[in-house]
Amino acid sequence: MVAVDNVGTQLPNDAFKDLVSQCISLLEAAVAKSESRFVIRLMRHYKSLRSLLKAHPATSVPFLRSLLKEYAFGANPCPVAEKAYNFLPADLLPPIFSEPESSTKSADVSDTTKPQFDLPKFHYTTSTYLEIQEYVSQDSQLTETKVMLSTLALIYLIDTRNYEKAMDLADSLAHLMLSLNKRIMDYLGAKVYFYYSRSFELGGRFKDARKLTFDCFAQKSMPASRPNDTGCYFQLHTEEPDSPQAVLVSLQIRKVLSVQLEYSEAYTKLIQSLRKAPQNDKTAYGFKLLATKMSVIVGLLMCDIPSKSVFTNPSMRKDLAPYEAVVVAVRNGDLNSFLQLCDKYAHCFEKDDTMFLISRLRDNVIKGGLRKINLAYSKINLANVAHKLGLESVEHTENIIAKAIHDGIIEAVIDHENQCVNSKVNVDLYKSYEPMRAFHKRIQFCLKLHSNAIQAMRYPEDPESTKENKTTSNPDKDQLESVRK
Repeated sequence: MVAVDNVGTQLPNDAFKDLVSQCISLLEAAVAKSESRFVIRLMRHYKSLRSLLKAHPATSVPFLRSLLKEYAFGANPCPVAEKAYNFLPADLLPPIFSEPESSTKSADVSDTTKPQFDLPKFHYTTSTYLEIQEYVSQDSQLTETKVMLSTLALIYLIDTRNYEKAMDLADSLAHLMLSLNKRIMDYLGAKVYFYYSRSFELGGRFKDARKLTFDCFAQKSMPASRPNDTGCYFQLHTEEPDSPQAVLVSLQIRKVLSVQLEYSEAYTKLIQSLRKAPQNDKTAYGFKLLATKMSVIVGLLMCDIPSKSVFTNPSMRKDLAPYEAVVVAVRNGDLNSFLQLCDKYAHCFEKDDTMFLISRLRDNVIKGGLRKINLAYSKINLANVAHKLGLESVEHTENIIAKAIHDGIIEAVIDHENQCVNSKVNVDLYKSYEPMRAFHKRIQFCLKLHSNAIQAMRYPEDPESTKENKTTSNPDKDQLESVRK
């Protein structure tokens, strides 16, 4: 058990040792518990550590080098820690501190003159910073600890005006932070990027630090996994464009909406974008092709089979052939054919950035197959249904059928004892909700078309005519009119 005293009442060597040990223990606790509050407490000690490094380098730097040596050449070697170890001066000899008067004078002189820079030997620490007992591993080889110690070495190089080595070490540290993706490292990364910019600024190469800074910003704000949340936030705080050119640019927002499961709104916006696009086949061909592909997939996700006229356009027939095959597979409910098409045209779908949406169509294919089976058979065994749909287990097939019945996709009853499905007698279609849904869809389209037509008939007032109306009357013209009267 080690109790930490105030830094000011200790010898510089002991103060730096204890403070670094506390920082390592805080990092151990932060990683073990996945809590950033321990790292926030560590951030408060950087000022004291920097003061000790600057005021007492003869005692602090050798101990820091001994720690970096353990992490640079240990079980998990780190090139950045090795570079920090090599950049720190090795010719700083620690001074001999005299013992306090209260201490015993029978101590061996050879022991007092010999510098002691061993690592802390305790396993538990009780400190005013932690307020709890934490286990401290001696050979943890954490990346967080390597970054912290290398940052201390970078601070020392900046304070000693060794800017060339500082810029080299800062560049390696910044690239190491770019390769990591841990939330615990965010606070340590903030220190690294600050001293990275500071070292290049003091070294007279501040322009060279811009590229990595922008790369870091792009990586942290727009991660490699598609930034759909960021795009959705942008769309919510952006006014709807009215001009055709602005609608062309807003296609990416429709893709974000489709990924966010907002299929109805995305499909409506896609159709509007296609209508406002140039009608000439050679103009905006790439946009119209991509918007058509997106509208086909989003329509399938809404259980809406697109018309055949979409694929009969001579200029787009070849490019839309894979999507037409997907539509046929979904309509027929052929799961095996659908999976084969996904494997065959995977490169095309990934290039169009629609593979993620197409993978969601598997459930729609199964629903389409169930609907056809329900219309064709009044009674069918569950094993036969699994075979027709291409499913592996009968239990899984039974669960899918139960969910389809619950969602109103098919009208049937499952006979659990005989392991079969009994289709209900087909009722009059006009007694169902299908006519109401079709009528609602057409009315909604007509109202939207009417509102767009009214909006297109509105023109802003001409500012020149407004100014003419506000101008004073011409006296010569008034006099001429009075003579005529």
